[in-house]
Amino acid sequence: MKKIYTVLIAILISGFGFGQTTIAVQDYDGGTPNWNSTVFPATYNVSSDYWAIRGTNNNPSGTTGDFWAIRDLNNGNGGGNFDHTLTFDPIDISAYEDIIISFDFYTIGFESSDRLEYEIFYGPAGSEVGQGVVSLDKDTQAWTNISENIPDTADSAYIIITASQDGGSDYAGIDNVTIEGFLPTSETSVEFISSSASVSEGIGTFDLIFTITNEDAINATSFDVVLTFGDNSDINAYTTQSVTFPAGSSTDETLTITVTDDTLFEGNETLTFSIQNVTGGDNAASGSNSSFDLIIEENDPDPSVSFWCEPFDNNNQYSVTLGGEGNDGIQDYFQITDGTNINEPYSGANGTFFACQDIDDGGWSDSANPSQLTWNSIDVSNFSNLSFQGSFASNGGGIDDADFVLVEYQIDSGGWIDLLAFENNGASSNTSFLEDTDFNGDGDGTPLTTNFIDFSKSIGETGLLLDLRITVSLNSGDEEIAFDEFKILGIYSGLVYSDGSWAPNDPDATTGASDAIILDGNAILTTNASLNNVNVYPGAGLQVNSGATLTVNDMTLESTSTSYSSLIVDGSLSGSVSYERYVNTNDLVNGNDLISAPVSGQAFDVFISNNTNILANPSGPEVLFGGFDNNDNSGSPFEVWNETDTTPLTAGVGYRSGIDTAAGSNLVTFEGTVNTSLVEVAIDQGTASILNLIGNPFPSYLDAQAFLSENAGLLDPSAQVIYGYNDSTDGTSADDYTIISAIENNTLDIAPGQGFFVASNPTGGNIQFTTNSPDMRVTSTDDDFIIGRNSTSINNVNIRLNNSTDSYITKVYFTEFSGLGLDPGYDASLLGATAPPFALFSHLVQENMGIPFATQAIGKTDYANVTIPLGVNANQGEQLTFSIVENTLPSTVNVYLDDDVASTSTLLNSSDYVLNPATNLSGTGRFYLRFTDNSLSTSEDDFDTISIYANQVDRTINIAGQLLENTVANVYDIQGRLVTSKTLSSDSTLQAVDASSLSTGIYVIKLSNGKQTKTEKVILK
Repeated sequence: MKKIYTVLIAILISGFGFGQTTIAVQDYDGGTPNWNSTVFPATYNVSSDYWAIRGTNNNPSGTTGDFWAIRDLNNGNGGGNFDHTLTFDPIDISAYEDIIISFDFYTIGFESSDRLEYEIFYGPAGSEVGQGVVSLDKDTQAWTNISENIPDTADSAYIIITASQDGGSDYAGIDNVTIEGFLPTSETSVEFISSSASVSEGIGTFDLIFTITNEDAINATSFDVVLTFGDNSDINAYTTQSVTFPAGSSTDETLTITVTDDTLFEGNETLTFSIQNVTGGDNAASGSNSSFDLIIEENDPDPSVSFWCEPFDNNNQYSVTLGGEGNDGIQDYFQITDGTNINEPYSGANGTFFACQDIDDGGWSDSANPSQLTWNSIDVSNFSNLSFQGSFASNGGGIDDADFVLVEYQIDSGGWIDLLAFENNGASSNTSFLEDTDFNGDGDGTPLTTNFIDFSKSIGETGLLLDLRITVSLNSGDEEIAFDEFKILGIYSGLVYSDGSWAPNDPDATTGASDAIILDGNAILTTNASLNNVNVYPGAGLQVNSGATLTVNDMTLESTSTSYSSLIVDGSLSGSVSYERYVNTNDLVNGNDLISAPVSGQAFDVFISNNTNILANPSGPEVLFGGFDNNDNSGSPFEVWNETDTTPLTAGVGYRSGIDTAAGSNLVTFEGTVNTSLVEVAIDQGTASILNLIGNPFPSYLDAQAFLSENAGLLDPSAQVIYGYNDSTDGTSADDYTIISAIENNTLDIAPGQGFFVASNPTGGNIQFTTNSPDMRVTSTDDDFIIGRNSTSINNVNIRLNNSTDSYITKVYFTEFSGLGLDPGYDASLLGATAPPFALFSHLVQENMGIPFATQAIGKTDYANVTIPLGVNANQGEQLTFSIVENTLPSTVNVYLDDDVASTSTLLNSSDYVLNPATNLSGTGRFYLRFTDNSLSTSEDDFDTISIYANQVDRTINIAGQLLENTVANVYDIQGRLVTSKTLSSDSTLQAVDASSLSTGIYVIKLSNGKQTKTEKVILK
């Protein structure tokens, strides 16, 4: 029957639309195909009691035709107080899809105890399962439609409608019980058998497999397989291919493609194939799997290299762009640490690392939440496939929802992009940091622990310059994070030397078109090779061995403030070479730098025009660059050159320079020829100073000890050392200079292009920088003298003098190669043998010539009642403090400062000495450094009758006197190297050590046996 609906409820229209087929229907008007039902109880229609088909009687407005009528079921005319049911026959729906069961109903005035409900059953034929009883509205007063979907997986379905009603004027109707669905098309369909697959690059071939549905018995089905995404060179230059299913065939078809196994690293690559231009069959078309992704997994080694690193050894590379570095003790900090001065137990760090806790504590200057570190202008121009690596750790347990850590990057100032983030899990407080993989503010990835974990993230862009920053938000004591070893990695298009080997291959005669970079280590070339442009990174080295020739278009050696590249050429090098040398910034307090040309031959005017960052007089023509004139008695020995000077930069000569504070870079570029043989520089004692400013002439490090040993005879006996300018940064040196001697900083080499002072003896001569016998060129990773390093040494004590603005240090070493007099190569006078207005120095205990010493070496066991004169230059009325800043002496040795004017003696081991002098202090005579040690053995006393002397005629070293037992005599040069040895017998009272092979100089002889020891110096002439 037809009806007009005023209310529509519970309609589910999924799949309902054009082309739907009526599988069965019961409309009580003879509609087909008929859906039969079992009626219980049997039909009755007596008086006003209905359980039967009825017409329009008592129907709502708009009803036409017949329907199943329900009224006063609790009656004696066939009804009663029990459920009345219409159970419709199960219908086979296995051939259909998008199936719907629906019916219409109305109710008028059903009371609370009355019911009208239904339940749908579906599933395998004969095993249909009910889906639950659904109650219908008791008073619709209008025809209402019910419609429900049946799953395509069901083979059979039916419905049961149940009514229970107690009589009266309330009644209901059921009509148009229908089951509908779609018959699947019989049109031909072709598709991939799957949507994707992953294969190794080395698989060789791979079959694309296709399947067909509703194949046509007469017409073949054909289609094209088109590569719609990806590089066809990865599959042997693939072009569009056609595939055909023969008529009547349902057998899968295949298309074999060849996977290119190259030697280039490209990462995993995805290729997408699509079915297009389908023809034939029964109106053939592509199915749902009309495209296929083939993922080719890389089988070549990843050539990515780490070309930039932040090890958090110091704070030279980054800028603090929010907040400030500092600490409030071991708890609450934002700083580099080795873990000993913080309260969190991290493990797995590579040396020092950066740690953060409660960063807005207020216990240090600029503490703030959030705080931020930024690295600017990292050169990525030579690299592709960039990625970031970093190690992170956190103890956790106190991380709040407001805490976060965010790493970002930008390329060429194009805007900051999220790279890596850590958050808590979204709880309000007291959880741990987890990686926030989708940057939505909630941690959902790897949790951080106290053990450092490495994270790697791809940087999805390339360009010239990369900026990197990390922002940290932590605002209470239990909230912390630590990080270490930030690296930027990338793929270089040429040859790369790293971790001891070249990739992808060694340079040779065929690689002249390839660029090359040396990232770390020392690359050694033993055969001829050609390269285009070569870059040697800071801390890395290149060595061309004898017999090999390296031909380049251009080579650039790079440096930072703390690391320098190295080049040693024993064979030959063809091509231009430049050295980008870091130079300190000039400022009002310290500034300046002492440098030399690591390559030779460049005219100064060319050099200065290429390096406009060097400080210059704005009105010209002077620039902050020039040599040192030791004949200048005006008090301004440093020369200032004009920018028009054409003087060539001379190998081995030192220069003073400095970078303009407004300059964007501290690198200056030297261009010229690599020195591969002996370089000589003349030194002398000038009328104003005995100092000479010279410098390392090689683009490699210089072995400082070999230099001193070779040139000691030209140096002043009180200063057979190297003086390196440190810009007052090392905190251990007298004035602004680091001293290198046989015992002090004796592991420190001289950086390429580093200038330094030496003091000439009265005669002077030519300083030699040698490349054989000995070869002073070495590969090293030492810094220059600015931010100097402590070195392992023999027992020593360092005494510091402080006033309100400055400090000065003098040092005393105890060594078996020294005595109480002058020990050339061990004792070191102040720079130029002159004490500045504020100074602390010592005079020799014996052989005192009035020279102020920065470092004095005395005998190894001279702890007993030795007194060293101290010199002090200071102003009247300024508070002075004497203290020990370093002490490696035995614990039984006491160090006293005696003040003869005040008649005081202060044990510096336990307290400082503070005074306010009533007069200006100048020189020695008031203060003495005294050592005592009652625990010293008296073994030397047993050697008192033994004498050691040089026989200049026989060229021997004689030992005279009675030895208690067999004794070893070791002979050392002044650098502490063993040069000869002999076992002495107790049966003889005069024995000789052959010294015929030893050159002229000072030697130390040490006698030792189980009972006796004795050390003494001799001079061979």
